[in-house]
Amino acid sequence: MRGSGLRADRLFGSTGRFCALVVFLVLVLLLGGGSRSDIASLIVLRPASALFGGYALMTGDYGKIRDLGAPLWLLLAVAALIVIQSLPLPPGVWHHLPTRGNLEAIGGIIGGAETWRPLAYSPARSANSLFALLVPLCAMLLYAVQPPEQRNRIWPIFILFGLLSGFWGLVQLTGPEHGPFYTYRITSPGVPVGLLANRNHQAVFLACTVLIGGWCFRSLDPGSARARLLAPATIAAMFFMLPMILLTGSRAGLAAGGLALLAALALIARAPIVPQRLRISRAISIRRGLLLAAIAGVVVLAAVLAVLFARALSVDRLMTEDPADNLRFAVLPTLLRMARDFFPFGSGFGSFEFVYRIYEPENLLGPRYLNEAHDDWLQLIIEGGLAGLAIAAVFAAWLIRTFIGIIRGKAGLGRDRRLMAFGVIALLLLASLVDYPLRTPMLSTLFVLAVLEGRAQKSKSVAKASVRSETNGFTGPVVTDRAPRPIPEH
Repeated sequence: MRGSGLRADRLFGSTGRFCALVVFLVLVLLLGGGSRSDIASLIVLRPASALFGGYALMTGDYGKIRDLGAPLWLLLAVAALIVIQSLPLPPGVWHHLPTRGNLEAIGGIIGGAETWRPLAYSPARSANSLFALLVPLCAMLLYAVQPPEQRNRIWPIFILFGLLSGFWGLVQLTGPEHGPFYTYRITSPGVPVGLLANRNHQAVFLACTVLIGGWCFRSLDPGSARARLLAPATIAAMFFMLPMILLTGSRAGLAAGGLALLAALALIARAPIVPQRLRISRAISIRRGLLLAAIAGVVVLAAVLAVLFARALSVDRLMTEDPADNLRFAVLPTLLRMARDFFPFGSGFGSFEFVYRIYEPENLLGPRYLNEAHDDWLQLIIEGGLAGLAIAAVFAAWLIRTFIGIIRGKAGLGRDRRLMAFGVIALLLLASLVDYPLRTPMLSTLFVLAVLEGRAQKSKSVAKASVRSETNGFTGPVVTDRAPRPIPEH
């Protein structure tokens, strides 16, 4: 009995919980890089997510799960909306819904006019959308049951993931366009997409890791021996990410990378590990401002060299392609019409691909097709209607309120960490204006973790623990949130 109790303590203790989160994140990285519903790896990822979510519930920390607050309730609201849209409706109700005329006429021909039908155009795709929520829900639950000192150790893991995905992209460049190094059948051939399926998603993910790298550098403890090694390693990782973003050929990624670089440099400028004066010799020393300018200059130089020598596709596409000829812009009037026609009930989550075929204009018919709207904000209105828009509005209001609270809070390492998380949120939401990154399990997991990290702590027990641990990030405890100590010249 005593031995079983010790095993349970190890399994559900802080180390076991963190190991479970790491294993789950590795599974998401390896199996969750695509956004399509027919990816074979989802057969493993989604049941595994349910198991890991069950493990989080078995820890018994329901108070911590309740502390998730608004993010958890909003995710459950989306799940409830999908279920409601999938419920069969009586024929008398269904026939009065807008834009059902074609289906009603077909039903009359085949003799199914009195069949009960759901509001969703594609119930199977709606079910897929519901199951897709398992991955971010599991990420929420596993994050909630982590001790505060473990939560800060999540972010360096994403830097390692970014390096792995970037190096795998380099491997892809060494092989044929449709070679075995591409992990998804439908992908961007000839482009270093890494462990994802889409060039835009790879670029945005790498941009997020650049920002996270800036935070990890900011959190380094100047008194730690490991920090002397990790500081140049972190900068080197950021140097590697930026050229890889350019090589993807993603214009959205190019913009996201630029914004991430600016935010990361702002975090690096506040890092206590950067000395007030770096002494090279007895006669030569460099002040902190010049040193930071030199770091920024090297980063910019690396990007310029990538453009000149690697022939970065994103810059070439930006210079040579007319945005008006891009399918994303050409289809915008059609998307607006769909949003108007299906308002306020929506067409049902997951139904966009089928509904778009009804509206697709003749001048856009061709070998290219839209499986998603490439504008998740508009697609949310098309599929979710007024209820989906209301959920998004509540989430936006919550984000703004939380962000204002962080800005008004005490300056220090804890606030900078939450601002980094909001930077990741902003990058993914901005990318959603021209793409659908949050439909990828890996990026949706990163998104919910950033939302939870950026939210204000409400639990008194969590808040007290955070005071002790919010500086316990990349290399162990940094002393406090106070202003950086003077660092001896070296």
